[in-house]
Amino acid sequence: MRGVIGAILLSAAVHAGTAHFSLALAQEVRRSAVGYMDVTCDRWTASANSTQGTAYAAWVAGFLSGANLAERAEDWLIDEDGTSIRRWITEYCKAHPGETLGAAAVMLRQALQQRAR
Repeated sequence: MRGVIGAILLSAAVHAGTAHFSLALAQEVRRSAVGYMDVTCDRWTASANSTQGTAYAAWVAGFLSGANLAERAEDWLIDEDGTSIRRWITEYCKAHPGETLGAAAVMLRQALQQRAR
């Protein structure tokens, strides 16, 4: 019984320590994501050459990879790499400092999907 309670407490602690956000996608379907989705673009820009910036970039890469793997359409991520993804997000965030990293990642996903068509 202690193992079950421990697992529940661990799960609750992890969930409490991880932000949970909901995002309306273009198809008006609500999806949830966890992580750095609410980080503002000005924080992305300010952390560009730091460990925190690397963590943000890893989150974006994971978000895009997960979205790409979940879809049955064209592989729109095939010709991309971490450098091109960071560059795109950085340019977007410079132009939209009040936006969130989640919104920037969704916009990049849409741009890559359009290019793949």
